[in-house]
Amino acid sequence: MKKEVLIEKGAVGSRLLAFLLDLLSTILGTIVLYFVIVYGVFATGFNYVGRNNNLKATNTSYKLDYKYGQSYTKYEEVIQEFYFVHFKDNILADYKNDGKDYSIEYIYNVLVLNLPSNPSSTNYQTSLFKYQQADDGSFDVDRLAVQVEGNGQYFERNLMDLFYGKYQDLWKYIYKYDVNYRNDYDMVVLSKKISRVVAFSISSFVFFGVFPLVNKNGSTIFEKKKKLGYVNSNDLFEIKPYKNILRPFIYFTLPAIGIYFFSKYTVILLSVLPIFINFIFIFLSKDNKDIYERIARTKSISLEESKILKNEEEFKEFAAKEEIENEEYLKTLENVKNANIERKDV
Repeated sequence: MKKEVLIEKGAVGSRLLAFLLDLLSTILGTIVLYFVIVYGVFATGFNYVGRNNNLKATNTSYKLDYKYGQSYTKYEEVIQEFYFVHFKDNILADYKNDGKDYSIEYIYNVLVLNLPSNPSSTNYQTSLFKYQQADDGSFDVDRLAVQVEGNGQYFERNLMDLFYGKYQDLWKYIYKYDVNYRNDYDMVVLSKKISRVVAFSISSFVFFGVFPLVNKNGSTIFEKKKKLGYVNSNDLFEIKPYKNILRPFIYFTLPAIGIYFFSKYTVILLSVLPIFINFIFIFLSKDNKDIYERIARTKSISLEESKILKNEEEFKEFAAKEEIENEEYLKTLENVKNANIERKDV
């Protein structure tokens, strides 16, 4: 009677599907935990809700709650109020401290309307605006700029985009010159950052660390459903518990940094890219190992088709019981995947 002792690697398709489902569970868990932390911990201890409401009230009072798509004149009016009414003295003082004796009209024309600082008769022809020209041919940068003649809706859309872009940056003046607003803003942003990272860290550690530690053979929830597990790649024995704990750190340290900064570039670079590289490793590498398997020196296996033993002593007991004749295999387990071990009929 023939007895086979094999270590068969898990199917690539099953591994990828299990990883995606576990990753989706991690994301959903992160979202839930994020709101629990923000509206529980930070709302109680750091007045997150009150500070956030203060920011919204301030933005509303300065008319910074317009959405995209309004008439460009609405954005223009608010911008002019910021430059010529609300923060005129502060802006001028900043420039004077830098040794620049500019008028507010000059600053507005150059910074908001993007007019050239040294106008001439040739450098405004393709602009939406131009400086007014005096009778002697000179240009007065302190005089209000006028629109270059446009052609209907396309021109209006350009104006709306230009003013909306500048309109979105106006909160920076409030942040710079209003201490209360700045304190509330910093605490709200910090609360969100910490909540995102803590929520993601807990969720990823539970799904990729705790469950593999509890489940036999290092399987996550969906790996267990797909009957996938892990063994040491060098001796093909059962993996040690610490290798399960390493897994979330290997997969998600860089994504956690990206989530903390939460700009589209850092999220793509530090979150999407490592996961994408992980898939590339599985697909294109000869042994189909991902990043975790390479760093932790583990090997994905099929639990249905593999015989997993804890250590060499356990293997010897198993071998003696089964009357295995292959002494070399018994000692080293090398090439165990290809070994057919026979038990003689008694």
